[in-house]
Amino acid sequence: MSDQKTTLVTDLHLGNVSRIVAHMMKQPACIVLVRDEHGVISMSSHGVNHAVANEMLSVGIYSNLSQHYEAIRDGQAGAEAKEMQQEIDHRNNQGESA
Repeated sequence: MSDQKTTLVTDLHLGNVSRIVAHMMKQPACIVLVRDEHGVISMSSHGVNHAVANEMLSVGIYSNLSQHYEAIRDGQAGAEAKEMQQEIDHRNNQGESA
C-alpha cells in the first residue's frame, strides 16, 4: 500500500482539471487536452500564458513524433506507418544526394 494520500476529485471538469492536476502533482503549470466522442479537442491550462502553452505543446509534439519514429524504425508500427516512413526516408536521402 502506498504512503501517499490519494484524493478523489468528484467535480472535475475542463474549467478546473489543469489546476487540480498541477496542484496534485506539485507542478507550477499544466496543460490538459481532451477529445470528445465527436472528435472535438479542447484544452485546459493552468499557470501558463499563450507563449508558454505553445512552447509546452511544441515540445510535446516533438517528443510524440520522436517516439513515433522510433516505434516505426523498431518495427512496432503498422504497415501504413512503415510505408510512410520509408517514403520519408527515401525523400530525405534524395535531398542529401542532390
